[in-house]
Amino acid sequence: MKITQAFFLTYQYQQNRFEIQNFFIIPKYFFISDLIEKRKPLSNKLRKAGWLGYNILLESIPQSGKIYYVKNRIIESKEKVIENLKKVLFLQETKKELKR
Repeated sequence: MKITQAFFLTYQYQQNRFEIQNFFIIPKYFFISDLIEKRKPLSNKLRKAGWLGYNILLESIPQSGKIYYVKNRIIESKEKVIENLKKVLFLQETKKELKR
């Protein structure tokens, strides 16, 4: 199986122990405009005054859209990662068809 697509990588770690708690990818086709939240512009007092940022609302992404490599400090097997990815691959094709 050849998988060529873009992913958003995210991780959580425990800083004082230098330990990864969670590491997962989110395939790009899970990102829709409802998951992007515009932040307030930075204050005029700051060096980058007026700069606009965005938040990604990770809690709004379904669990099936989060493909874990490490979950609660436990490393997932390669087989489990591939199995979870295969479960959502059809969405990539569905999204392509909707754009046509």
